Amino acid sequence: MTPRPSRLPTDNDVATFWAEGAPAATYYRGEIPGRALPANIAYPETHDPRAYQAEGKPAVLQNPWSTEAVAAIEILSANGSPIVVDLDDNLLIEPAFIKDVMPPFWTERNLTETMPRHRSIIDRADEVIATTPALADAYSKVHRSVSVIPHAIDPRDWEDIKKPADGVFRVGFAGSNAHYDDFPLIEPACRWASDQPGVEVVVIGIDPYWNFPYTHVAGVGLSQYRQELAKLDVGLCPLVRNEWSICRSDGKPLEYTLAGAAVIASHAEPFIDWQAYAAIVQSADEFFEAVQWSVSNQDEVEAVAASAREYVLAERSISVAVTRWREVLTPSETLDQPLYSQDQETPKQTSASHGP
Repeated sequence: MTPRPSRLPTDNDVATFWAEGAPAATYYRGEIPGRALPANIAYPETHDPRAYQAEGKPAVLQNPWSTEAVAAIEILSANGSPIVVDLDDNLLIEPAFIKDVMPPFWTERNLTETMPRHRSIIDRADEVIATTPALADAYSKVHRSVSVIPHAIDPRDWEDIKKPADGVFRVGFAGSNAHYDDFPLIEPACRWASDQPGVEVVVIGIDPYWNFPYTHVAGVGLSQYRQELAKLDVGLCPLVRNEWSICRSDGKPLEYTLAGAAVIASHAEPFIDWQAYAAIVQSADEFFEAVQWSVSNQDEVEAVAASAREYVLAERSISVAVTRWREVLTPSETLDQPLYSQDQETPKQTSASHGP
């Protein structure tokens, strides 16, 4: 397990990120912006807010829901820190519904306790940040000021990966157990691909337990995870649309692209910005057709992947997105109004966001 990043604040820090989400959320929403702003990272369950919070600076709580987060807010507010909630999932869904679309470990009891806590934290926040416009729309119904800051990447984290030169064309999927319901969209395509000469199907993370040949990779650290992604020539992003899933972010196509893979993604809100850089499909049949085309046109697939990588490096780098973070976290220096409010129909776009 990779050690969790943390350090005491310095005078140069713009904010403190209080991480409570999954490691991927901490990486995208804490580590990457924290390097550029700069900002320190701490954890409400283990770190004393009085010691780890940058004095008088915003406290950014990521996907907060715990009793530790509530206790931290009491201390942070008393010390004069503005409370900012940063979200990459919709945690407002009713328990009975979210239980059907979330992983099995989200029991009814967990949700019954955590969702009201999360809502109470939102009520106390001075600002809410969402990763996508769809997620911002959901939270604008319960908060007066919601900003949109998409995921950004740091190219330095991908400098050491190498694609294998073994002549095998690999079609793959990477994701957590939140994707169980999405597998039917790609199973027929992967079944066909696994039967083609010189083609390998790879699944990283969750195991779909398919009854045809595929390579399953799990339990690897972050650097090895990136190297496993680099083996892929095509990365699949299936997503069954529902009230929860449409609010997800586009971290996976960012990762596939930086690893050198072309992207095939569902026609869904998280992937709207990818229409010029990926194959966007609407059904299992269209996933099947796109995978067939990719296997038959491998040189063109490589060119598609290279074009998408140019987009990611030019428009989704933290060197661009850091301006967006500063606009939200230091509004007195950069703005005289929120980036998003209930009076606006859509979030304002900046150079950090590639929108339709």
